[in-house]
Amino acid sequence: MSGHILAARGGGNVELRGANPYQEFGSTAPPPPGSVGGNIGGLGVTTESATQIAAVYGCVGLLADSVSSLPIRVLDKPATVNTAKELHLPTWLERPYEPISLTDWIVCFVWSLALRGNFIGWIVERDKKLGYPTQIMPVNPDEVGVRAKPENGELEWRFAGKLVPTEDVFHVRYQSMPGQILGLNPIQIMRFPLGLAHVLDVHAEKYFTNSAKPDGVIQVPGQLSDSAIRQMSADWASKHQGVQQSSLPGFLTEGAEWKEISITPADQQLLESRKFGQEEIAGIIFRIPPHMLGLNERSTSFGRGIEQQERTFVQNTLSGYLTRASRSLTECLPRGQYVDFDIRHRIRGDSLQRAEVAYKMVLCGSFFPDDARELFDMPPLPNGEGKILHAPTNAELLQMQLEELKKLEAAPDVPPPPTVVAPPANGHGPSQNVPVPTK
Repeated sequence: MSGHILAARGGGNVELRGANPYQEFGSTAPPPPGSVGGNIGGLGVTTESATQIAAVYGCVGLLADSVSSLPIRVLDKPATVNTAKELHLPTWLERPYEPISLTDWIVCFVWSLALRGNFIGWIVERDKKLGYPTQIMPVNPDEVGVRAKPENGELEWRFAGKLVPTEDVFHVRYQSMPGQILGLNPIQIMRFPLGLAHVLDVHAEKYFTNSAKPDGVIQVPGQLSDSAIRQMSADWASKHQGVQQSSLPGFLTEGAEWKEISITPADQQLLESRKFGQEEIAGIIFRIPPHMLGLNERSTSFGRGIEQQERTFVQNTLSGYLTRASRSLTECLPRGQYVDFDIRHRIRGDSLQRAEVAYKMVLCGSFFPDDARELFDMPPLPNGEGKILHAPTNAELLQMQLEELKKLEAAPDVPPPPTVVAPPANGHGPSQNVPVPTK
């Protein structure tokens, strides 16, 4: 029976349930595997319900945009080594899965880690010579099943019921516990704050939908008939309803008065609870500075200035996703090649701060002029002029000092002048050509 499930009850009664979630009994379709977070306030906590929360969608979207917008590069040494040089980017890293762009691939990576705790890819193509992966298809974690075989402990992976060899599985976990194959599911771990935020959203929608309280009332003396009430209501709406007429003056006659109904403490508490839920999700669960989500009413511990908060966001929030992405992709490259996400543009200061740093670093001889120009995305100076170091402030050019030193080193050896020995103090030393005093 399409779209319905027949549930047998005691006594032979048969109950007809609809699979429509908006019907009385709700949806009878089983939830996706691994996406169940429990039942909070009569509402199920799932990946879909979590993404319906504005704070969750905003946080995960911000994380995905921040990571996917960073330039990706390959180095010959880890990025922590200051002598690392950039190598040619392999073709497959420009498009890890051909049907979608690199941006879409990284967005899938971040969304899977943030909401499901796992990113799972299917290696569908390999390099014919070296055997390294060249195509990794993102897979929905809800369609993945895995178990350890009891006889030998080997993992058995199934994607949508299809058996997949373990060597063709690209698996990255966000947070994990010892002995667990899959990473921790944030929907399950954080089901209470996420479920409460979802319940408050649904409650607010139902409250204002079902509420019969208007913004104000027109109070008239005496008794009005139903037709008179309808006529007055229609006249008032026709004169003041809509954006174009919302600010027009109103006129009341026959002793009628307009009385505005202010928001009640209960309504105010509901709004405050929803705001607290948004701040809790942004700051505690996803570690997002509140100003990035438009939550600017309260102070934050992410830093005083926007630049400091941005640096804290990169170091404490984005670094977890970037580290997992770079290390997992590095394992797909030959030895001696390291994937890195360039974060220099995210953590550098504003123009005034960069100019001050560049000025001081050039004057103390730590920066070439070309290094300072690179901070502002400017090309190097022509004829190698930007490769000349300067001595510290108030000193001549270091280049001139080096040239003088080279001249001294290149000069031929000259014997030192003879040493003049002073005569003894008693006057008995060797004769000297001392003029005779005259009268």
